[in-house]
Amino acid sequence: MRKFVLALGFMSFVMMMTACGSDKPKNEAAGNDGSQEENNEDSMQQQVEIKDLEVIEYGYERDTDGYLQVAGIFKNPNEEHTAKSAHINWTITGENDVVIAEPASVKTIRPGETVVMSFPAIQHEEFQDITVELEVKEDDWLIEEAPLVTASDISLTDITVEKDFYEAYVITGFIENTSEHDIASVDVGIVFKKDGKIVGGSTSELYSPMKAGHKYEFKRASSIAFPEMDDYEIYFYNIEVQ
Repeated sequence: MRKFVLALGFMSFVMMMTACGSDKPKNEAAGNDGSQEENNEDSMQQQVEIKDLEVIEYGYERDTDGYLQVAGIFKNPNEEHTAKSAHINWTITGENDVVIAEPASVKTIRPGETVVMSFPAIQHEEFQDITVELEVKEDDWLIEEAPLVTASDISLTDITVEKDFYEAYVITGFIENTSEHDIASVDVGIVFKKDGKIVGGSTSELYSPMKAGHKYEFKRASSIAFPEMDDYEIYFYNIEVQ
């Protein structure tokens, strides 16, 4: 009887060891599966193609003070990647392709947003060509969540355009936040056109909070006086919610 008990105890010990041994590979396999899933997620993120920023349109004209005014419309076509530091580089050349000015600026452009950049560049009387390039370094691309409020959630009504005492164009009307979120601030970009071509622009920021569903007075002026314009386009971007 003692032999049977000892044998039974030995067999139980062997079975326990076998069970422990069989559990170990399962746990290791589960760990390997988890690591593989993480690697798959990382590889999927790396496979997302980052599209280049787009130059939608740009143009130039001399203001009433003789400065060459350059302005352009730029878009980030990506759905989840923000260009943290987009370098917007203009090159203005004269005779024999001699560079006479290289104005540049840096701007953050969020996924799907269209922005405006403009400023007076030079007083040089003659120029041969004007080009613009967009540059974003690889480590300046950020993955961000989609914004809660977009330009489609802001509407303008009863817009009028007049010249002020300084011959600058002033746009007035009403602006409404049609979203469900209160807006803390928003950037406003305006391009002015003549015969379908950009002749200048203006950029500014609305600091006054806009409550959801509320309408407010809107007034924005060109920073300088343009000789002539017959059309304009307004863009909202870099919208911050409260």
